[in-house]
Amino acid sequence: MQALVWGGEVVKRLTRAQRKADDHRQLFFEAMGNHAELTAQLEELKAIRAQENKAAEAVQEALRSQIVTERAARATEEEVLRAELEVALEGKTEVEAELERTRARAAEEVERLRAEVANAWTLEKEDFLKSSEFDRLCVKRSVAYFKSGFDGVVAQFRANGYPEEEHPAPFLDMKKAL
Repeated sequence: MQALVWGGEVVKRLTRAQRKADDHRQLFFEAMGNHAELTAQLEELKAIRAQENKAAEAVQEALRSQIVTERAARATEEEVLRAELEVALEGKTEVEAELERTRARAAEEVERLRAEVANAWTLEKEDFLKSSEFDRLCVKRSVAYFKSGFDGVVAQFRANGYPEEEHPAPFLDMKKAL
């Protein structure tokens, strides 16, 4: 009987082992199916990444060429601006030189005109000093000074109490004095 018990035990164990093997096989097949799906997704992602890398490289290359073009344009523009600046500086130098020449001519003209004015003043002064008008003005002034001085002296004599009756002074009469 023991052989029978032992035979039943073996069958149980074999059945259990077979079920486990079937479960493991089923899990293995599911895992293989998942593996195949994941492998396909991985390949798809690799393809997408490769396309994105190619697109990124194309964009980078386009940006590099754009930068090179912009740098070349900027360099050309800088050269043009430098040339314009040099022309402007040369023009400025020419204008400054012309300005200096104009200033020198103006200074010479001013000096010449000052000399003419001084010479004309000297000539007019000499002519005026020789003219009868100057003589008339001098006589008028001298008479005015004389009269003012004479009136002052007479006023001083009278203020000091000089008696005209005791000491007649004919020089105190301006008409007689003149």
